Amino acid sequence: LLDFDLLGGRQFRFRHALVREVLVQGVPGVERGRLHVRVAEALEHLGVQPIASTLAHHWSRAPGSVARQRAAAWSLRAAREAVAALGFEAAAEHYALALTAPDVDRIAVSIEYGEVLQLAGNPGSARTVLVAAASDAEATGRPRDLARAALALGGGLAGFEVPIQDDDQVELLRRADNELTAEDVALRAALRGRLSLALAGLGAAGDAVGVGR
Repeated sequence: LLDFDLLGGRQFRFRHALVREVLVQGVPGVERGRLHVRVAEALEHLGVQPIASTLAHHWSRAPGSVARQRAAAWSLRAAREAVAALGFEAAAEHYALALTAPDVDRIAVSIEYGEVLQLAGNPGSARTVLVAAASDAEATGRPRDLARAALALGGGLAGFEVPIQDDDQVELLRRADNELTAEDVALRAALRGRLSLALAGLGAAGDAVGVGR
């Protein structure tokens, strides 16, 4: 073991991860779960800012519904931290875990997840997630989330990635535009700009989209 000082107390870590893995696997499953709870609770009460991914790791391996909720909460935080650090693949894994919580805002988090999947180079999965999020948003009367999901298919508010003849994206953009209220000026402008790009050269002049209504 190597020892070092943290917050004035002696802390220890293994010289090699393989040693730790062998010892951890030798602990019975129930006891291992209890240890994960103890570690997670200790980290949460350290008085310093622990790494969210570490807490997500321990809570995800602890038993019980409370542990699952905490794992999801820390996973969501870890996902956003990973995005800020441009760690998109790690962020995607954290978002997937966050979505397992029963009380998570599945629509909003799914949109974030879909955006990250695109950035991680997985456009097929991103499309599946975003289309499902758009459908759920429309079904539950959340026009702004419908608009964000539709825009996310093309890279979000700042993106202009519209594949030629992408009928699904065009249809989502149209439906989102119809659902938005007059107060959503900026979001509507982004939608109509993206829709105009998607329709450029593909339809008649009557398909042009104006910014005003």
